[in-house]
Amino acid sequence: MFRNPVQGPRIVPFLQPRTTQDVLPNGHPGFRVTQRFGDRDAFGFPGIHGAMDIGNFWCGDKLLAMKYGTVQYLVDPNGALGIQLTHRNGWKSQIWHLSRFRVADGSVVRRGKWIADVGSTGLDIGGCHAHVVAITPQGKHVDIWPLLDQNQ
Repeated sequence: MFRNPVQGPRIVPFLQPRTTQDVLPNGHPGFRVTQRFGDRDAFGFPGIHGAMDIGNFWCGDKLLAMKYGTVQYLVDPNGALGIQLTHRNGWKSQIWHLSRFRVADGSVVRRGKWIADVGSTGLDIGGCHAHVVAITPQGKHVDIWPLLDQNQ
């Protein structure tokens, strides 16, 4: 349903080792899930972590549109920059902790388009990473991991 938002062969599952195929041609170690949806929040806030965090980014790495959609810029009260895509089927995807937007607010983008750069804006204790959210048409946050193409 959703394409991986990173330029790489796959995102390595949480706590699983990388393989030689996960290393990118430029020597980048590849991407991995560093915090799962449903884990206890890293800041100790009540409730669960309502997203999947992808780590091993270099600040400024490209983030790609996971699906065709309309762009909306987001800024949370703590200063995190995010981008939301509203998709034709009513789903929404968000990516947070961005350093730079690469597409205009309100534009329509295709799957795989470079939409933003990774950063560490807002409440970010883990360095540059992507906080990836999936929202159903009913407004419920769900685990995006099983919805990624690599896991279908």
